[in-house]
Amino acid sequence: MMLFLYAVLAGITLALTPSFLSILLVSVGLHANRPTVRPSMFVVGMMAGFATVGYISATSGSIFGISSQVIQIVAGVLLALFGLTVTLEGFKRQQAPTSPVQPVGNTSSALSDVRGFFGGIFFGAIWSPSVSAVFTSVLAVAGSGRFVAASMLLFAAYVFGAGLVVILFDHVMNDLLVRYGRHHTFARFVSIPLGLSVIFIALIGVLGLMDTFHTFLIPLTPFMYFTL
Repeated sequence: MMLFLYAVLAGITLALTPSFLSILLVSVGLHANRPTVRPSMFVVGMMAGFATVGYISATSGSIFGISSQVIQIVAGVLLALFGLTVTLEGFKRQQAPTSPVQPVGNTSSALSDVRGFFGGIFFGAIWSPSVSAVFTSVLAVAGSGRFVAASMLLFAAYVFGAGLVVILFDHVMNDLLVRYGRHHTFARFVSIPLGLSVIFIALIGVLGLMDTFHTFLIPLTPFMYFTL
């Protein structure tokens, strides 16, 4: 039980590491054209994707004869396609600048939630966190191969902790956008670069360069030694 709690707390402290920046970029990027949509579905999807691929990688390395590397490549390509749809929507918004941001609760927002969920699954499959003491313990439990359900729940708990920070960030950002009436401005000018950033991160995952990318981001996270 304590290890589950530590996994959640360690996930929260991921906000101090380079690996959290990629989570934030993809989470915000997938909803760039619908800034009023909450990222909870993305977090749930990421928990599922990371727990599944994380467990496979820590144990046999394959499932039904398909290696975790192949799964990550397919997931990265699909995530890149999601990023492409965000980018194309951004170009359409540029051509029709008077188009309002879709309100929460309509069909477009529902589709955005679906995209966020599956985007979370695909991103969770290619994402790799910064190494920490707690995460090493989670890998050790999974590597034993004796506690399948517990291992996957530990992986999910780790991502859940990071997801709490993502949801908090989104809540603060949305409050600011609502207060200053900038939802449409945000969607109009930021959706294209954010969509391209999703594609970029997806391609990094396909090429197996996620850890290298996070290494380059270390100067942006000077407090990463506080992680659990």
